[in-house]
Order: sequence, then structure tokens, then C-alpha cells
Amino acid sequence: MRILFICFLLLGCSTFHDKKVINSTDMIELIDLNSLRLQARIDTGATSSTIHAEEITVLEKDQNKRVQFYVRDDQNNKHGPFQSTLLDQVKVKSSNSGVSRRLVVELKIRIHGHIQAARFTLFDRSKMSYRVLIGRDLLQAGNFLVNP
Repeated sequence: MRILFICFLLLGCSTFHDKKVINSTDMIELIDLNSLRLQARIDTGATSSTIHAEEITVLEKDQNKRVQFYVRDDQNNKHGPFQSTLLDQVKVKSSNSGVSRRLVVELKIRIHGHIQAARFTLFDRSKMSYRVLIGRDLLQAGNFLVNP
């Protein structure tokens, strides 16, 4: 961290002070999901952010599409059902070269005291170490710098 700071000073970059430094794994609060707190993996190699979701159901009412889903906390306790507006459906290429179609919702989160709305794809991450993956889109929008 000290080396990063010195590099920014030598290069004359004033934007370093505007950045919020987060760790490669960090606690986040999902405000829209009853303020559920989860340990998240910060992945600068991923474009989008993803949250583990189960029993995902698309609900249609008067041409408005909503998504209902459940999430699990770090102790594997099930929370929900939660509902959010369905924003999009996207194809995501994973690191193992597989492609999957995922639903996209917007959730309000808090990370290091900073609150922001962010887009998340819903996906079964039950076999992954972290229930939430934070990607570059959220990092750039929140002006975050990752401390490896």
C-alpha cells in the first residue's frame, strides 16, 4: 500500500486520494436484502458482479417482470424470499470457459461505509468459496482501489 501511495505521489496523480481502498476479500452489506452481511471476493478479472441465488423465479405482473430468489449467508443459513426488478438477461462466460444465461437485478449495497446501487447477476455459487463476487463494473462506479 505504501509503495502504491509513493508511486501516485511520484507520478503526480491526484486521483489516488479520491479512491476508496478495499481488500481482495471484504465484508459487504446488501441493504435491499434486509441488510444481510456477506464476505465478498473482489475480482478485478470479472466484468460484472454476481450474488449466489437459489429458487430463482421470474414473476410477471402487468408487463413488469420481477425476480424472486433466496440467498444464503456465510454460515449457509437461507434468507428470503427477496424480490427485485428484472433488468436484463445476459450471457456470462465463466473462467472455466462455460457460458450461462443469468438474470440481472439492481441491489443497493454498502462497502466500507460507501452506499451504491449496483447490478448483480443471479447465479448458483454454492460450490464457490464466496457467495458474492464483486467485478470491475462496481469497482469503477464506486471509485475503489483494490489492495491485494
